[in-house]
Amino acid sequence: MAYLTSNEYKIMTGQASPDNFDELEIDAENIINSVTNYYDPAFGLHDLAADASSPFNYLVQQATAFKKAVALQVKFLNDSNSSSAFDMQQQNLASYSVGGTSMSFKNGAIDNLADSSTGLANTARNLLGRAGLLFKGVDHL
Repeated sequence: MAYLTSNEYKIMTGQASPDNFDELEIDAENIINSVTNYYDPAFGLHDLAADASSPFNYLVQQATAFKKAVALQVKFLNDSNSSSAFDMQQQNLASYSVGGTSMSFKNGAIDNLADSSTGLANTARNLLGRAGLLFKGVDHL
């Protein structure tokens, strides 16, 4: 089951969903699951739909933040015309020249907007971090 519907995307971003929304949503799921295992069905820790309608406010807030992060990642993938960290690195702009003017970036342009190893947009990472959803290794002992 998808983490986000096209209608939720429209509500969260204020923009119509892209034509390839379903593909981008799956790509966003894969990228986000690489940094958090909280709602990943393979681990079964939490159910996103149940948390979104939970009587506990903190679970609703986490579920809402998670969905918003997915929406931001879908938007980023659509805007950057990529579907993975590999695609982003292939398109990563490091320098350009127009006429006699040249500009070089210390890092590539994508590196300033996303994590180069995962492809996760910085805005989505920050939102997941504030909600306490980033996975750093040991789940429990």
